[in-house]
Amino acid sequence: MQNSCKTLEAAKDNHRNISSQLVDIKPSELVARYGDQNRFLQTFHVNNQITYTNDEQRCHFGTAPTLAQVSEAYGQRTTEEWLIYQIVDLSEFCKLRSKLTDTQVKQTAQLIMNAYGYLKVTEIMLYFRRFKFGQYGRFYGSVDAMIILDCIKKFCNERRDAIHRQQEVEEQQAREQQMRGCISWEEYQRKEKERENAAEKDSQ
Repeated sequence: MQNSCKTLEAAKDNHRNISSQLVDIKPSELVARYGDQNRFLQTFHVNNQITYTNDEQRCHFGTAPTLAQVSEAYGQRTTEEWLIYQIVDLSEFCKLRSKLTDTQVKQTAQLIMNAYGYLKVTEIMLYFRRFKFGQYGRFYGSVDAMIILDCIKKFCNERRDAIHRQQEVEEQQAREQQMRGCISWEEYQRKEKERENAAEKDSQ
């Protein structure tokens, strides 16, 4: 019973930090996984956005690095450059009547990087995919930096709900495992009585 309870508690502890599964990864390990800066940018190129975001669960719970981890491994300029690609791509997709200026794009990237460093790069890609899909409203060519920054808050609420659902699933699995490993007190007493009776017969 004690071990099973520990299993349930372990599941809870795991999901308290579910958004930071790679928090302890070393920059050198990240570079070993994805290669140098150019290879990283190619791996998570905006052209791969649709492919990488078809599985929303993997976007949240996969092993892609967070923005903060990318900054630590490749430098903040790389993270900023990657975010700029995503923002410019969104701007082109929405066919804005007035394009975001270079300054607006850069500052938007910096604000996202500084405020949402805990998001995985795949989660950022998922956010922009949902934005394109009109999930945060239709803006008819009037998207600006403020809208992008406001809508990412909605995405983070969705992310929180996704994490909560996943936590419930895994805690339910832990409870089922706990039940498989535990018996009731009545069942325990019955089995003990059977064992004692069997021992008496063997001794006769």
